[in-house]
Amino acid sequence: MGQSSLVLGISEIDIHRQLARMGRTVGSPWRQDEKFAALVAWLALGADDQGGKSKREVSADMKQDETGSGNNARNRGAKSC
Repeated sequence: MGQSSLVLGISEIDIHRQLARMGRTVGSPWRQDEKFAALVAWLALGADDQGGKSKREVSADMKQDETGSGNNARNRGAKSC
């Protein structure tokens, strides 16, 4: 997780919190395999900061998710599987 923290620019604790939030959104099953797959995808998206959100914007989004005002899949109208 140390390298992930450096690439994403957030603490390991925040990474674990965000993965837990993802799991609540996605639902069961949310085992270690799914967590690692989500982290790898997150890293792939976060590794290229060109044209994407800055680390500060990602952190702000995470804080909004904690208060329930962020943009999660349900708020955007995505259908669950």
